[in-house]
Amino acid sequence: MKYIDGCSDTLLLSAPIKGDPCLNYLYIPPGVNQTAHTHPSARVGCIIDGGGYCRLENKTIDLIPGEVFVLPADELHSFHTSGQPLRVIVYHPDSDFGPTDEVHPMVNRTIVDNKSVAGENKYRTRTISELVE
Repeated sequence: MKYIDGCSDTLLLSAPIKGDPCLNYLYIPPGVNQTAHTHPSARVGCIIDGGGYCRLENKTIDLIPGEVFVLPADELHSFHTSGQPLRVIVYHPDSDFGPTDEVHPMVNRTIVDNKSVAGENKYRTRTISELVE
């Protein structure tokens, strides 16, 4: 997926429910000077290939294969590469998309009388209870 400043992002493990963690693969091509930005939650990354550096407000971190880094929530940062790309696996502890009780593939694609049962209707489960045998 297109990200910022020529970088791309691939969702490796999607959040099973909106707000849950996800895992991404970030590709930063050679010659990128990424725009400084923040995230509303912490990020944990592992460099899997290539090289570059991450510029923070008060320091610069060299990024080499095998290196693990943590960016605290709201930490202003940017990634930079020169002659080689940078490949990073990034853990996001939260997500702003994914299925919810109201909208998910199973309910969206359940059809009764030629209509999806998504939304409020007599067919929708109101509470989830355990089945006792």
